[in-house]
Amino acid sequence: MTTSTATVALGSNLGDRLGQLRAGVEGLRRLGEVVAVSALYETDPVGGPDQGPYLNAVVEIATHLEPEDLLAELHRIEGDSERTRDVLWGPRTLDLDLITFDNRVVASPHLQVPHPRAHERRFVLAPLLDVAPDVRLADGTTPAQAIARVQDQGMERWAGDWINGDPELGAEANWWVFGQFGLLTGWLVVVLLTARPEPSVWLVPGALLTLAGLGVGIAAVVSFGTAITPSPQPRAGADLVDRGVYGLVRHPMYGAILCATLGVGIAARSVPGIVMSGLLAGLLRLKSEREERILGIVVAGYGEYRRRVSRRFVPWIW
Repeated sequence: MTTSTATVALGSNLGDRLGQLRAGVEGLRRLGEVVAVSALYETDPVGGPDQGPYLNAVVEIATHLEPEDLLAELHRIEGDSERTRDVLWGPRTLDLDLITFDNRVVASPHLQVPHPRAHERRFVLAPLLDVAPDVRLADGTTPAQAIARVQDQGMERWAGDWINGDPELGAEANWWVFGQFGLLTGWLVVVLLTARPEPSVWLVPGALLTLAGLGVGIAAVVSFGTAITPSPQPRAGADLVDRGVYGLVRHPMYGAILCATLGVGIAARSVPGIVMSGLLAGLLRLKSEREERILGIVVAGYGEYRRRVSRRFVPWIW
């Protein structure tokens, strides 16, 4: 029995996107041997109606199936994920496209191989480079040649083994933590050096703001539990937390830090300390954006939670 090598592109932008892609890979394992799996890519949608970002990957498999039989099986796997085809280029739970099949050219009413538009799609070419950089596409180019001619598309390549673990921010996560603690240390030194000890009318509002920050911080720890971490990289197997103060803001611990540092700066009448709190707010805003990007991939339901809880740090304000 002849064994052929095929490349299959996977995409999802509905529901549990990562879970859908993993289910797609598991379905492919039933069709042959999975030879290679690309890194995980998150990409902006191209064409079609307004829709959310996709997760994309490419898998290389060795199979005994013929091209049209393989296509039928790909459609069956899509059906298992409740894939619908109501809107052209619309959102989908799981999309499986047969990109190449050995060096064969197939042209039938239902199938064209190599895929007739793969050489125009960065979201296919980038992961294809990971697993099969030397295949020939419909226009005769390799993925490396084709991607150099494709217009830019918003895309991020995630680190980590996304099949057996979670996608990762990698070393970037540590830099965010170092930056946060570095600014907090700098803030503390500045406040200690510039504080004005004599009583003033600013003592009471500063103290109240500080106490509010401490209260929110305690509430965040109680709601989240022992899995809370300063790293923007979620712990393995993290679940969505939307109870308690997390039902009001998405990052209450960051809000608590900002309230407490600003409150201390006001109470101490330390203008440099207040300025440092502003810098810390900017860093935490950027850090939270990166954190939410990875949470939207690894935590099921986070996208809906983000739409439901609109405030980032402070209830009803910010």
